[in-house]
Amino acid sequence: MTKKLILLMSVLLAGLSSCRKDRSCTCTDSSGTTLGTATYINVKKSEARSFCSALQSQYQTSSPGASCVVR
Repeated sequence: MTKKLILLMSVLLAGLSSCRKDRSCTCTDSSGTTLGTATYINVKKSEARSFCSALQSQYQTSSPGASCVVR
């Protein structure tokens, strides 16, 4: 019974993690001031993370303490 439950939970988790939807990336500087927000349409969370990481790199050139988070 436990193995079936673990398998079911794994399948559900995998299904949820590949969900495509609109996601946003919010970037702030080290003081918490919002530098900008980008919206990505119909993307997986992993894709949004990748785009957000690239955006963070861009912001860090002018604001070294900048960080971006997918929401």
